[in-house]
Amino acid sequence: MTDKKSEINKYYKEKIEELLGLAGPKEYQILDLTIKILTHLVEQRFILEKEFWTRNSRKDVAINHFLNELFPSEKNWDGKILFQESALHFVRRLNNDIHSTAKTSGGKKYTKSLEEIQGGYYCVLCGKKEHLEVDHIVPVSRDGDEEDLNNMQFLCKECNSAKNNLSDDLLPYIIKFQKSSNIPHTLRYFLLLNNAVEINGRMHGKCPLCGTISKNTHLNVIIGIKNAAANYLNLEILCDACQKRRSKNA
Repeated sequence: MTDKKSEINKYYKEKIEELLGLAGPKEYQILDLTIKILTHLVEQRFILEKEFWTRNSRKDVAINHFLNELFPSEKNWDGKILFQESALHFVRRLNNDIHSTAKTSGGKKYTKSLEEIQGGYYCVLCGKKEHLEVDHIVPVSRDGDEEDLNNMQFLCKECNSAKNNLSDDLLPYIIKFQKSSNIPHTLRYFLLLNNAVEINGRMHGKCPLCGTISKNTHLNVIIGIKNAAANYLNLEILCDACQKRRSKNA
């Protein structure tokens, strides 16, 4: 007779390992996830209000004053180190990343050339063929090459918006509880990206059931369990054909 409790524990163990596996190399996954949690929490103290940052991002005096407010015992931050880099550089880099509004110029002019290189006009993650935008794989705001076609891909408006709103940290989007059946764009993007395969330097979405990639189909992110909320582990990917077959057999 099978021990039901053991089956349940095995299921949870597998799911925990799956989530931990998304956080980094398997042999270091627990340590890596712990560091991400702590770093994420600590860095929150160094984020300045957006309007203030827009006015003062280039002013060392303003950053110094802010650091003095955080650490009253310190008076001079020249040469001081935070997170293994200059304190002023750390605060500036972190806030520039968080508040970045940098726009890439003339992305549309690369459409035809990118279509040839990518092998078609489609969103590399979900396969949509309308409302596409030229996305820089490594953002220009993070030193990605604005002119290099190998650093470009097509994303639909939904996927591109989710990528732009996405922190480097996996944690907030995976562990946040969803209460409704509305699938947040960011979770949709994460699921597609985490199940994607690399083709010619671009990550292509793939249907886990039949293996068809985004170039050849549209991929749907759905809630796999009836009446469940749209939490990460309740979501699955189905291409149009697989979704049609499932609906027919339901």
